Amino acid sequence: MLGSFIDETAPADKSLSGVELLPDSDSAFRTRFAIAGLAEKTLDLQYYLWKGDLADNAVAVLGGRNIGNDYFGVDTNANFFDLDVLTVGEGARQAGAAFDEYWNRKHAVPSVVLNKRVFTPQELAAARERLRESLKKLNALPFVVTMESDKTLENLKQGETI
Repeated sequence: MLGSFIDETAPADKSLSGVELLPDSDSAFRTRFAIAGLAEKTLDLQYYLWKGDLADNAVAVLGGRNIGNDYFGVDTNANFFDLDVLTVGEGARQAGAAFDEYWNRKHAVPSVVLNKRVFTPQELAAARERLRESLKKLNALPFVVTMESDKTLENLKQGETI
């Protein structure tokens, strides 16, 4: 849905990028959550040297935010200020090229090279169930994900950020 939508609504000049600042942790989290759910072909996530989420090589959320409660405003004792950027068009394609350049180097290897264990579908299903049960005991997420009130997501769905 997302890649096709961006392709269909993009301007004829493919060198253009749509950009929107995501100034707070709530909009950054909701936008990342939404593009992950709307991706139809690929979802590239990386949080070590290259920090960003890329969906269908069409939409990217880029920024310095790390993963963790501290960085998404859940931990009230932390004081982190980050700025994320939502981009579509050429900006997202360039982010995808940078991602591919990094991960296609000879030193980037699949995880099976480091750990030879292959998990069966039954083992993976059991692990997911254990995770679900542990999240229930922790009362799931430490905050509510409300996507309806976020204008950035509505704008993206309507093509207004392009």
